[in-house]
Order: sequence, then C-alpha cells, then structure tokens
Amino acid sequence: DALMNQMLMMFESFWKPIESQISQVHNCFGPKLTPASLLPFLASWADFDLDDRWPESARRELVASMVQINRKRGTREGLAHVLKIFTGVVPEIIERRADNMVVGVAARLGYGIALGKDNVPPTFSVRMKLSPLPPAGEIERRRMIEALIEKEKPAHTQFTLEITH
Repeated sequence: DALMNQMLMMFESFWKPIESQISQVHNCFGPKLTPASLLPFLASWADFDLDDRWPESARRELVASMVQINRKRGTREGLAHVLKIFTGVVPEIIERRADNMVVGVAARLGYGIALGKDNVPPTFSVRMKLSPLPPAGEIERRRMIEALIEKEKPAHTQFTLEITH
C-alpha cells in the first residue's frame, strides 16, 4: 500500500549513501585512488611513517611500492629506493664493512662495545646531488633525509650524509 511504500522509501534514503560507500570501499585500498587522509593508515600496514611534509605524489608512490621496499628493508637497495621516492634522485651509497667482526664463544658484546674493526661499527655514506633550496629549506630537507635514513638503516650501523648541488 502507499504508506508501506513511503516507509520503504524513507529507509532506502537512509541506506542508499551507505550502500554507495560500501560498493566503492575497494578504492580506499588503492594508493592511487584513496583519499590522501587514508595514506598514513595504508602505510602503517608495512610499518612506514608518512611525513605530511612529503609531497602527496611521493607518499602515494611509497605506499604503492611498500611491499617491494619492505622486502629489501635494511639493505642498500631498499634505502636507495626510499630515498629516490622522496628526493627524485638515486643516491650513491658507499658501505664500509667491518673486517674483523666475529661472533662466537670468545666474543664479548655488551654496553659500550661496538662491532667492527678497532671498536668502530660498520658505517656507510650516502651521497646525493640535489637542487639547491633556501637555507631554511635546505636544513629541513637534510633533517627529513637523515630521519628517513635512520628509520630504514640497519640498527647496528652509522652513516654520514653528503648533499651537493
């Protein structure tokens, strides 16, 4: 009857927007289509912290390639990939490995003891040629790159960063 029809139309008007959202939920999981506000949530699935100061295109690219990056996390290739996404430049990474690192029965590890030759931990250098920025922008970019390297590098290593123009 007419009353029942009006009641059903009222319920349909309540549920139609929700049904529309549910039918489009798959778009929320694609890094190219998801709203920018959901990118940090997607990145958290692979333990990535997205910095809001990054360009949106770089954040989307990081989320799109987070599986490949996670497979190489802690390696030179993984670090280079993340830095290229952020800066647009492939960095030169030079590793200096410890020659005398021995772990066994006679090894002593503890507070104040570093692995590596002459009690120096393994180190690496990152060299990048980037376009110049104003002094304040230069300092901020360097901080962001250092924070990114710190997050992606192996915990037992130290690094130096050299940026040229």
